[in-house]
Amino acid sequence: MIKNDRGSALVLALISLAMLMVLSAGLVTITNNEWRSSKLSVRDLEYKYLAESGIERALAELRRDMLWTPTLGQFQPVDGDQGYKFDQWEWDSARQVFEIKSTAVVAGQPHTSIYVELKPEALPHAFNYAACAQNEFRAGALGIPGLSNIYINGEVHANSKISMVNGLLPPFVEKVSTDDNDPGDFTFIDLLDILGLGLWRPPRGEPGLVLQPTVDWDYYRRAAQDFGRYFDHSVTLLAIGSLDRLIFVDGDATIISAELERCTLVATGYVWIYGLDVLDLFNSGKLTIIAGQDINFDVNINLLHLSKTRGIFVAGQDINVPLGLNLLEGMKGTLVAGRNINFTLIPKGVSIGLGVKLEYDSDVSNPPPHVYWTTTEPPKIVKWVETKA
Repeated sequence: MIKNDRGSALVLALISLAMLMVLSAGLVTITNNEWRSSKLSVRDLEYKYLAESGIERALAELRRDMLWTPTLGQFQPVDGDQGYKFDQWEWDSARQVFEIKSTAVVAGQPHTSIYVELKPEALPHAFNYAACAQNEFRAGALGIPGLSNIYINGEVHANSKISMVNGLLPPFVEKVSTDDNDPGDFTFIDLLDILGLGLWRPPRGEPGLVLQPTVDWDYYRRAAQDFGRYFDHSVTLLAIGSLDRLIFVDGDATIISAELERCTLVATGYVWIYGLDVLDLFNSGKLTIIAGQDINFDVNINLLHLSKTRGIFVAGQDINVPLGLNLLEGMKGTLVAGRNINFTLIPKGVSIGLGVKLEYDSDVSNPPPHVYWTTTEPPKIVKWVETKA
């Protein structure tokens, strides 16, 4: 009996050991699965954070510069071979939102993607207008209204008010818009209106607030010191030559002549223009003027010339054109004012009221570098979708 009891105990011990091994294997499997699941969760969280890094970058850049656009598909490192890339960056003008997609990238492989729609507090595309004023846009002729003419082939935007006083015929403007397109923001008067023979109104464009431009003065100052012309004082007799590419003036600048191919003039103060393209009948040069205060066209520009005055004109305050522009060609480009744009409303001497001819030029509408549209608040996130690779 003792022998049989010892055999039974051995069998029970073996069975117990087998059960312990099975339980241990089960526990190891469960632990391993939990570890793998935990590791996958951590990785998923890391991928999500990497993709979010792109969204946070977009919010920060758009707050600094509403015109900022990344290179699609370019790897942006965060830590070693871990980072993100932008797969989509579009402006939906109908809904007024940015459509952005950021994807996590690890060791060259895409993982979690985040798609967002960001709604800014202001429109990011002021350089797509023929004229854009932070406050008011005013055009007309006070000299001889019957001879005035307003022809603007492009859109005009002003945050506050748009007013146009024309002569015999209604003014031609492609589109107009203000921040809310309130009818009280628009005033259009022409001879037909006065006689009660007609009433013309340009179509409304896209409403929305446009921010005032901010300029990185130090960037242009250093660049002009390195490879352009730099003046540490106001310049009263500035002649722009065909070889000039960048001129920086710490103060006011007065242009007396310009024979140019492509030049950027940056002045921290006022800019007065007394002559432009006066030596070249067929000059196709482009001039970018960035002024901290007003830009003033103080004489008729290209009155008898066949060429266009082409360029981008950005003023921290007002853009003033006291006399009429070219009868045949006029100005082609983009005007952006931090305050008001005034055409033929401030006559100096004898104004014959030739009026305004302004044409939007997509070739010169690209914003100059280091001119930003800043905002105090980042765009609002109105949509957020996460997807795994």
